[in-house]
Amino acid sequence: MLINKKISFSKVIYEAGRIGVDSMPLVIMISWLAGMIISLQIASYAVNQGGGHFVGAFVTLVMLKELGPIMAAFAIVFMEGSS
Repeated sequence: MLINKKISFSKVIYEAGRIGVDSMPLVIMISWLAGMIISLQIASYAVNQGGGHFVGAFVTLVMLKELGPIMAAFAIVFMEGSS
């Protein structure tokens, strides 16, 4: 067995909250930069096809459904791995 000690539930909740709150600035910055890059790439094709007004909806959909959870997970792993 890897863990011989009894794990305190309150310590687990404390650490999970600390990791989440401390990594928020990094998550916001990564999401903001990724959103800018995606919007620039989508906008060039959307304007040529006449769908320039859909760029915001496309970026929102991509960030929320596909890239948001991945970016947040990477930010948390990078932040906790470097400490």
